[in-house]
Amino acid sequence: MFKLSQNIIAGILFVVSIQETAARSPDWGGKKSAISRSSWSINVSQGLTSYFGDLSIYDDNPIKKILYESGPATAATLTKMFPIFGVSGQLLYGNLNGKNNNDISFNARFLEYNLHGRIDFLKIFDKQNRLNFGFIGYAGVGQFIFKATRNIYEEGQQKSYVNNTGTPEFVFFLGTDIFYKINPRLDITADLALRQSQNDKLDNLVKNNNFDYYTFLSMGVSYYFKKILPSLHRKNGNLSQSFVKFKLRKHRKVKPCNRYS
Repeated sequence: MFKLSQNIIAGILFVVSIQETAARSPDWGGKKSAISRSSWSINVSQGLTSYFGDLSIYDDNPIKKILYESGPATAATLTKMFPIFGVSGQLLYGNLNGKNNNDISFNARFLEYNLHGRIDFLKIFDKQNRLNFGFIGYAGVGQFIFKATRNIYEEGQQKSYVNNTGTPEFVFFLGTDIFYKINPRLDITADLALRQSQNDKLDNLVKNNNFDYYTFLSMGVSYYFKKILPSLHRKNGNLSQSFVKFKLRKHRKVKPCNRYS
């Protein structure tokens, strides 16, 4: 799963680099095109996924939660924003772990893919959002596959039980995203989301037959794809395109007429 997620994220970054090069290259007419911020963006983030479930004991202690019940996570998110609302697809790879007071511990790796809707709260009041920062809320649904290993220590010996799911499980989530605009094409983001897995098997321990939860806290960078526009200018009072040159040929068929009819 880790190699798969790495390859997909590397592929996304490769496409971004190609798009960057293409946008900077000269056009057919030898001149550069005008560039504006697009509504499409790609975000790559790094952070921690934290576990909440039957084997968590630090739910009320954020510091110990991060130190003892969290693991590294990486995500890539593709977003299409409309003036206020947006749609995103995300790929998330994360690690979870926990241990209770009865010498039972677990660790898990998972790969999640999801779709979610977004809303830019500041644009509700100001559609132009002339500020350099923004606040977004989102919610969605996805699926994930995972491998969980539960360890039990008895009389100095460790017994391990592995649950390697092959069937994707559903997950529901909501979160917030704060971003700061560095320039027209780059943002710095801070993100926090709470996820509810639709099973009690994430820690490989079915105890109360309820749902396990995990959070994703991250920081990242968003890149806005360049929108390549024609360089328009007025010449002799007429509007012309500088980077695309084509000729319009009109073939008119003249229908012969009978002068004596």
